[in-house]
Amino acid sequence: MNRPYWFFKHWPDPFCHIDVLDVGRIPLVNAFESKVLNFHIAQAIAAFSKRKKYDLIISHSARSALVFSLFRSLIREQSPPHVLIDVGSFNGGRNNSFELSLIRKASKSLRGIIAHSTIQSEYYKKHMPLIPHRFVHFGVDADYFRPRNFKQEDYILSFGAHNRDFPTLIEAWKSIGKGNVRLRIIGIDRIPGIVNVPGNVEVLGRVPIQTLIENILKARFVVIPLPYLKYSYGQMSFLQSMALGKSCIVTKTPSSQDYLNHDEDALLVRPYDQKDLAEKITILLENEQINNRIALRARGTIENKCNEKHMAIAMYNFISELM
Repeated sequence: MNRPYWFFKHWPDPFCHIDVLDVGRIPLVNAFESKVLNFHIAQAIAAFSKRKKYDLIISHSARSALVFSLFRSLIREQSPPHVLIDVGSFNGGRNNSFELSLIRKASKSLRGIIAHSTIQSEYYKKHMPLIPHRFVHFGVDADYFRPRNFKQEDYILSFGAHNRDFPTLIEAWKSIGKGNVRLRIIGIDRIPGIVNVPGNVEVLGRVPIQTLIENILKARFVVIPLPYLKYSYGQMSFLQSMALGKSCIVTKTPSSQDYLNHDEDALLVRPYDQKDLAEKITILLENEQINNRIALRARGTIENKCNEKHMAIAMYNFISELM
């Protein structure tokens, strides 16, 4: 590429040339593969045809990796090395015997696995013990997502299109009843399981990234309600909010507790606990000092640990060891 791509702009090797094979180049095919097949075939075929041109191949998510790695496993090919950044623990961490048999066969050609949640290590040790793996904190662009001067408005924000526990948030919000303060939800058009949305709740659907950033900056604070799953998810949302200088309330799950310290850089709540969530929201609504303290430390967590530069160097070190 002629311009820096994602975390590779921090890659220690200045002569590294990056090519990106995006699944979105054929939108209709991508939509069918994502929604029906749950993995990418067209991308795998394109990558397989070009693989000999490169010294290293990195796949982001098993959706992109499995078909390609299966092709290589069938011909027992190990070079160039193939590393997976596994954001969903292959099949969501399920113990389905049929799925696992295919995953084991496909993963034989993998050189290593990078995960953004430590709980995924249990899955790898059990089902693919011979493949090296490493936990690396997910990181956000601390320069792009930075605090800016926006006039704060009287709403709290929650957002995300997948793996969100919005029903628990709605029920918690109903019990609070904080006058003119509104709850704004971005990322979905309707909330599953909720027939009557309270009048002080706005559901806005998907928005461009700049609109989302402005909404985060104007909010009093951010709530990221998560279901309990045993793989990596949700980090981008709360880390971007923290980078923008906002305090966050986040469900304590295996995915979030690798990143956050309760009452220091965030407030953590028990999964599916409406009362606990309502109490934490009330704390930040009624105590500006606590809200500001957590927001300040949240930005510090991004600067010191969960940023793209730290992520890039940790990945580079692991891949260097593998090669």
